[in-house]
Amino acid sequence: MKDSVETDKVIVSKVDEDIIVTTYKEAAVLDLIDAKELDSFYVTMSQGSDVFYLVDLTAPDADLTNDAQAYFSRKARIVPNIKAAAIVINTLRGRIVARFYIQYFKPLYTTKIVGSVEEAKVWFASVRKDEVLV
Repeated sequence: MKDSVETDKVIVSKVDEDIIVTTYKEAAVLDLIDAKELDSFYVTMSQGSDVFYLVDLTAPDADLTNDAQAYFSRKARIVPNIKAAAIVINTLRGRIVARFYIQYFKPLYTTKIVGSVEEAKVWFASVRKDEVLV
């Protein structure tokens, strides 16, 4: 299993036992074919374990098509293994679009919009802590 995979649009890395980060490249627009390819990477990296999914969309003009968003929300093979997802966005426009994405596509996992990778990791730690308490 590789800890990192790079395509022409994204870099996918397993940065912790249970955190997979997808960093979008500038002007990258993922379509359904790209989404299915990424899903295969996620399944391989997770090795059947539950994971946190961190999406870094801070690169200028990075985006996903509606088909890719719908796929990642409910149909991807990794969905049952996602504990929670954080979307890192640093623009107001991006936050508005991400909120719409969450409300419209209704992912089957808890999703939060955050301002930085560090904020996402802090939130994941609190989710882990809550899991232990339950």
